[in-house]
Amino acid sequence: MPQRKYFSAKSKEDAILKAEKYRQKHGNLKGNSFYRLPDGEQIRVRQKDDGRLSAENPATKDKADSKRKSFEQPSTDSAYQQNLEDKKLRKQINNEASLYELERVRNEHLVNQRNSANFSSGAPGDPPNQMPITESSAQFKNKLEKQAAKLGASVTIDPANESFRVIPDANFDPLPDPSTLPGVNVPFNSSLDNLASDLKKVVIKQGKGLSQLVFKTLKNMSKTMPNPIPVGSGEMDEDLMTISERLRIVPIEPYQQRTDDF
Repeated sequence: MPQRKYFSAKSKEDAILKAEKYRQKHGNLKGNSFYRLPDGEQIRVRQKDDGRLSAENPATKDKADSKRKSFEQPSTDSAYQQNLEDKKLRKQINNEASLYELERVRNEHLVNQRNSANFSSGAPGDPPNQMPITESSAQFKNKLEKQAAKLGASVTIDPANESFRVIPDANFDPLPDPSTLPGVNVPFNSSLDNLASDLKKVVIKQGKGLSQLVFKTLKNMSKTMPNPIPVGSGEMDEDLMTISERLRIVPIEPYQQRTDDF
């Protein structure tokens, strides 16, 4: 069991309130996530993808951490060493980005834990199966994955097109170039207004068929999607181009239906 510092709280609501005050003062919850209630119950307060705080059993985090550790494990010693070098480079890049008030980056896997069992060689934690993207893009990917999972589809990163690719589960494979698989390309942080109808066309073209229930879900999906995350034009000062190239960041284009997908 990890060594943790627990703070006192009268209730779960009180713990969330105290954690929120701490976050407003310090910008994060580091060192102030765990609370103990009067009846001895232990809870952990965490920040969700949408920024809200929630209280949960610490065992939930322990189980998730164990699964994540297994998922992160590289397949060879050389892959492990390369991951260490990449981590040092990301730290340097983020330090430089802070100087220019640019967005920080983090490493993102090309596939998530749900699809990790599909690897027939190598591992999700190997360097070729990860890439750095901006933090807002990573948050966008998390939201996109949740929507795609409800529709029987998976999300991967398509580096060649600087986008995410939503692929029906029946066609998903983590090893080939994702642009060669049937699916829909979604540029980082773009609008998802056309995603529902585009994914529907892909599935129909592949002859897999969808139930009427899924058709209705697809039809209503765009009505419930959150507004796209606002982004800049992508233009950068010449002095910043080195950082841009190292991060593989390009100006983000509005989402448009790719005719070559259908």
